[in-house]
Amino acid sequence: MSSAVVDSGRVRYFRRFSASQRLQHGVQILTFTTLCFTGLVQKFSNSDTLETLIVLLGGIERLRSVHRIAAAIFVFEAVYHALELGWLILIKRARLSMLPTLKDGRDAAQMFKYFLGRTAERPQYDRFDFKQKVEYLSLIWGSIVMISTGLLMWFPTQAAVILPGEVIPAARVAHGGEGLLACLVIFTWHMYSAHFSPEVFPIDTTIFTGLISESRMIHEHPLEYARIMADEADNAKVSFFPAPTQALNQIPVRGAEAPVLNSAGAVEVAQTTPLYAQRASALAPECVDEEIEAIEIDYLDDDFDEPTGTFKCVTKLG
Repeated sequence: MSSAVVDSGRVRYFRRFSASQRLQHGVQILTFTTLCFTGLVQKFSNSDTLETLIVLLGGIERLRSVHRIAAAIFVFEAVYHALELGWLILIKRARLSMLPTLKDGRDAAQMFKYFLGRTAERPQYDRFDFKQKVEYLSLIWGSIVMISTGLLMWFPTQAAVILPGEVIPAARVAHGGEGLLACLVIFTWHMYSAHFSPEVFPIDTTIFTGLISESRMIHEHPLEYARIMADEADNAKVSFFPAPTQALNQIPVRGAEAPVLNSAGAVEVAQTTPLYAQRASALAPECVDEEIEAIEIDYLDDDFDEPTGTFKCVTKLG
């Protein structure tokens, strides 16, 4: 789930992508662009113009070498992504928010009617809309096809030992066709969504910063926003200090900024990291003693769940 954060200008943002996801996207940009360029040049190498370009780039063998290096990085990233998904699903019990549901079909139909002027209401999306799910699942399917056919072409002799010889030329056709389709989709559909759509022009920076503004969350992902607000409302339920004799704003706090006593009598604490700020109460009743030495706060920073705090009062010995 996205987690609420506050920047120095007090403008509220939500963390939408983790550092790992942003890094994967950056590697994907570099490898995919390289594979598209070197692959299409090889696919249409009979063209007089491209023959000249191939010579200028150092020859077909150099192009193939660059293509295979990019492909190896692409395969490594795909394996890493699969392992990360397995960890999130099996260990972290993350929500499978990218899987299509019946609601996605209804959303697509409603969006179609919206574009035709048959309804004034846009679909209400959760963490991902149906277009993002289609694009992601297409990437997964395309990656499986490209990696499998690419390996058959890379190691044809070994493949022919266990597979019929006809599989190799078939893999070549499938690899070229799927590669051309993938390049066209990315450089039209994805580029429009990420750059040329009026809502994000000239560029959607969310995948690079990992953050999305509150206004965009409300507009683009209202269901997810409502769920986060409901969770925050639950987490905001605090236990107040029943008139402690020691001034709470004089108690040192370990792991956070100094506490400030708000009008309701609860301690308001802000996490020191610039990406997060979270109000919290140092839990009563164990913090009522006037001989409190410190309030220990242990923040748990999770890439996919909201940050939470564990609060413990440390009393003076003797």
